[in-house]
Amino acid sequence: MRVGTDLRASNEEPRNERGVAAALFALFIVVLLGAGAYAVDLGYTWQTRRHLITTTDAAALAAAQEYVESGLSTAGGRQADACNGSNGAQEYVDKHIPDADMTQCQVTLEGPFDPDTLPPGFITVNATENINYFFGPAIGVNGTRVSAFTSVSWKNPSSVYGGLRPFG
Repeated sequence: MRVGTDLRASNEEPRNERGVAAALFALFIVVLLGAGAYAVDLGYTWQTRRHLITTTDAAALAAAQEYVESGLSTAGGRQADACNGSNGAQEYVDKHIPDADMTQCQVTLEGPFDPDTLPPGFITVNATENINYFFGPAIGVNGTRVSAFTSVSWKNPSSVYGGLRPFG
């Protein structure tokens, strides 16, 4: 037997394997581009949700501050001021993410309302935003809706240890 000879039967025709590498390369490129598009759209969704969480954090803190510092004598008036007032939650949501919708701004008190000695309580702000994908429409997925909520509570300090005072 000679070295380097073809071991196929002599009556078999050689197979034509030209173009196989090009076909595999084309398939690989499609998969690679699909994974990249998925990563871009998923990353955009995550980034939008993070911004929405930061916005609801700021809005809830602003609403709680507005509620506590409001001079209004009714709980309903204070809640309206905290949620929709000039420094309220809605303004913060609109200022930070104009396309977002504040879906809830709810104040809950842990006792009866008294404007002189404000009872402890908390405020919850929910917001949502519709986002459109960049590459998703190529496979029929146009976008999604992301949401976030934040709750903030307030309470009068119960005691001060060792003469420590926060101001003065």
